[in-house]
Amino acid sequence: KSRCGVLMVEFAIQMPLLMLIMVGAADFSRVFYHSITVANASGVGSFYGSEGNIKAANFAMIKTLAASDAKNLTGLTVTPSLYCDCPDGATVDCITGTCGTYGSPRVYARTEVEQTFRLFIPWPGVPDPVHISAVTLTRVQ
Repeated sequence: KSRCGVLMVEFAIQMPLLMLIMVGAADFSRVFYHSITVANASGVGSFYGSEGNIKAANFAMIKTLAASDAKNLTGLTVTPSLYCDCPDGATVDCITGTCGTYGSPRVYARTEVEQTFRLFIPWPGVPDPVHISAVTLTRVQ
């Protein structure tokens, strides 16, 4: 009978620590899930834009596709844009820019997706809220 009582006391002492570890694992798992979903949404928007110049400039559709890919997340901010550069690494304007002897600049569809994420419990050393963002660049074909 005394062994059963000792086990109950040990369990009562360890239970708060076990619960804290479980809640911490769940919280950090949610952060990772949201960051993967944000990255995928960014990729979906950029991949759509890479299908041609007309699709790359269709920012409304890129926003719609990125948001629908992450439809189970709230508070997303999708910012599509065009990015152009030359082979020497110089950034140029996508409409009026030229690359000297190379000619037209390389055009990329750029999609940035951001979300502000709240943790269950404020953990020491971890910012709350957590700012999650992903940027994807894909070259327009």
